[in-house]
Amino acid sequence: MIKMKDEADEKKLQLRGQYDFFDEKDRWQFLSKELAQKQELLHQIMRNSNDRVTTQMDSEEEIRRLHQGSLENQRVLERVQ
Repeated sequence: MIKMKDEADEKKLQLRGQYDFFDEKDRWQFLSKELAQKQELLHQIMRNSNDRVTTQMDSEEEIRRLHQGSLENQRVLERVQ
């Protein structure tokens, strides 16, 4: 009977990635690892979002600059005519 219990416990450990959730230390290790992974994912998403915003702002500035140049060119043409 004890052997079957040990085998069942081993299967539980294997299914859970070698963590024994009944052991407080293992549970905290698992939760800490999960938290670190989720924090890294959030930081990556934030960096990507910031990069996109910066790129969009640069594009908008380029459009404004080109539009301003276009208006200046139009004024010069009007003066020449």
